[in-house]
Amino acid sequence: MQVATHIGNFLYIDEILDNVDSYDFCSSYPYVMTTSKMPMTPFRKCNITKFEQLIDPFAYIVVVRFYNIKCKYFNNFISLSKVRTIEKPRLDNGRIISAEMIEICLNDIDLKFIFETYNFKKYEFLEVYWSKYDYLPKEYIEFVLEKYEQKTKLKNVEGKEILYNINKQFVNSLYGMCCTNNIRDSVIFDDNLGWAEQKISNEEIIEGLNKEKKKAFLSFSWGVWITSIARVNLLKNVIKLDTNTIYCDTDSIKVYNNYDKNIIENYHKEVYNKIDKVCKDLQIDKNRFSPKDIEGKTHTLGLFELDAQYDKFITQGAKKYAYIKKGKNKIEITVAGVPKEGARALKRLEDFKDDLIFEYKYTNKNTAYYLDDMKEIELVDYQGNSEVLKNKYGIAIIPTNYTLGKSEEFCELLSDESSNRAIYNEGRI
Repeated sequence: MQVATHIGNFLYIDEILDNVDSYDFCSSYPYVMTTSKMPMTPFRKCNITKFEQLIDPFAYIVVVRFYNIKCKYFNNFISLSKVRTIEKPRLDNGRIISAEMIEICLNDIDLKFIFETYNFKKYEFLEVYWSKYDYLPKEYIEFVLEKYEQKTKLKNVEGKEILYNINKQFVNSLYGMCCTNNIRDSVIFDDNLGWAEQKISNEEIIEGLNKEKKKAFLSFSWGVWITSIARVNLLKNVIKLDTNTIYCDTDSIKVYNNYDKNIIENYHKEVYNKIDKVCKDLQIDKNRFSPKDIEGKTHTLGLFELDAQYDKFITQGAKKYAYIKKGKNKIEITVAGVPKEGARALKRLEDFKDDLIFEYKYTNKNTAYYLDDMKEIELVDYQGNSEVLKNKYGIAIIPTNYTLGKSEEFCELLSDESSNRAIYNEGRI
């Protein structure tokens, strides 16, 4: 899982924008699980050395090294945290604009996307492994469709909230189980050293993998490919809209109102074609992909749905934005780590800027402090009874504030006068 998903286009950071549309994918992951092919055989090493040698019927894992790599677009996609090695990078809020060299492990989905969105002087395949693509088991696909249909029919039905949540959790867990990693480092406690992480050895990893082969009914690789395909479904629309894209998240995109709506419609045609193909190949009723809600509205898996329209919108980067919806005169926020009621800290949208403090009185937010060496204290209750507490370890829950801000590196990018932001070319495209 290598390509970043939470993106705030640096062209528009700190700017209040008018007339913004917000689209959500309709159950992005279930759509991928039911229509896309996944690695279905054990991975084997091969001697492929060129991109052109990759063949569509096969899934690949590739360790690749890029030299003099630079993104073609205003939005940047490779996450710094995912590369193994990097030299002389230029970054956009943790994503790579350019670098002298990077080494990274990718599957074929992400590899093809990087070839499409980045220029580079040369590349080297250091390791390559292959598996054969095929659909997930038909029984599994039909179970996903069954739970998606039930979730859709139960949404907003009075008295059915619990059943709705159960089916929603079923849909989410069918993906989540694919991503469960049972082979992890051990956490141990030593009387002298305290808590410590014990790294797992290669021999233990191999032993764990062999055990998983015998008892696992889902594949971890499915979770990786589902994520990659869903992300590329989103990002290929981001690069088509490029300068019109203000912000995107795992399964949503926010765009200026002068964007080309044909891009969305053309993507919808692709979705319908994929649904038609899997229904034909596996003999599944096509109507199961498009259940109706209580109001009779159809929700086809994988389509973009217009989720909201904003009169005003401003973003500070990933998971940090504020807005006023059309027809309303109320500021709302999405800020990681800040409850929605924190919007009360803003008197106007212009206040959503660096150093804005979301005080406890607005958020009712607490933080936990872990204490490893508490002193003895005498506690006296309201009746005068006393007891000496000798607990060495504990947790203190105390009120906290949150200050809005950006990394120093991101601020430098935004203030770079040579870019002029709206005409930032520097060899792109």
